[in-house]
Amino acid sequence: MTIENLPLVNILVWVMAGLVLLQTAILVVTQFIVRQKLQEVDQVLQSVSRQSVKGMKMIYQAIDGVEEVLSKLPAAQQTIARIVETLVEKAETVNRAIGRGVDLVRYQAFETEHGLDALLSMLSQRVYKTHKTVSHPSLRLATIIRSGIDALKWNWLQNDRSPVSNPPEDEDEFV
Repeated sequence: MTIENLPLVNILVWVMAGLVLLQTAILVVTQFIVRQKLQEVDQVLQSVSRQSVKGMKMIYQAIDGVEEVLSKLPAAQQTIARIVETLVEKAETVNRAIGRGVDLVRYQAFETEHGLDALLSMLSQRVYKTHKTVSHPSLRLATIIRSGIDALKWNWLQNDRSPVSNPPEDEDEFV
């Protein structure tokens, strides 16, 4: 088997290698950013937790002091109990809100990773199709030109659309 257009094959091989390197770089950078954001959220949650524990200790100390004078001030006991309940409800509300925020960050990280996977999968399929077309000398030059035009159209359309909204066209040919 001889290759009729060796410079084109060499260029396409280099393009494919560059795209694989670009895919790897994008994946590494995305994972690094997501990991950093999750660590920042974790640190904030730990800080809030420590502050909540300190606050609860102070509340328990205040309750202990009030219990000593309870026989003299029954009305004060009822007021303090309501305040503590309100604080606990607010702490639970804040805790739920923070939990939802963490869940949202995780979901967005998952969606970003899924979108990048879909984009990189489609890109890999295009490179594979082009490589397959160039590797088989029995195919006509028109097929090579059509692949190039399809790749340019795909690249042009990718600039206009989100990567999550474009599922792979033909998963059977994915390498």
